[in-house]
Amino acid sequence: MITIHSPSQNYSKRNPLATVSMVVLHNTAGGLSGSLQTLCDPKRKVSAHYLVSRDGTVYSLVDEAMAAWHAGNREANQRSIGIEIVAGDKEPGMTGPQEVSLVGLVSDICKRYSIQLKSIVPHRQVTATACPGFVWATDKDLEDWKRAKLNLES
Repeated sequence: MITIHSPSQNYSKRNPLATVSMVVLHNTAGGLSGSLQTLCDPKRKVSAHYLVSRDGTVYSLVDEAMAAWHAGNREANQRSIGIEIVAGDKEPGMTGPQEVSLVGLVSDICKRYSIQLKSIVPHRQVTATACPGFVWATDKDLEDWKRAKLNLES
């Protein structure tokens, strides 16, 4: 997994009492270039900790010690790590290299923060949105994927 640091200014300090306890999965609505631009544009006021490109490259955008602005919910942002997966209506799902990188990234985060399988959630469980519908159309699809791909406790 190749990681490229592409810092975003869109973050805030984590509350010292907030413990990272979940991973929120998202999909972009377009390609890599436009997604990086959006997530790093201070005028847009959105970000994520990581972005996983179609070729499997992982972009580190916000330090995990900070709260990225990804969930549409301040409390959720304070206690989560946000991961964007490059996908859209013209490129739905994940590529093989993208999935390999995502599995490695999520597994690593979950081990470091003792996050269980049940605490890896789609954006739509935090805020009313279809995201990450371009990758997992339903919550059941995501649950099936997690059980098949991630070797974590429920």
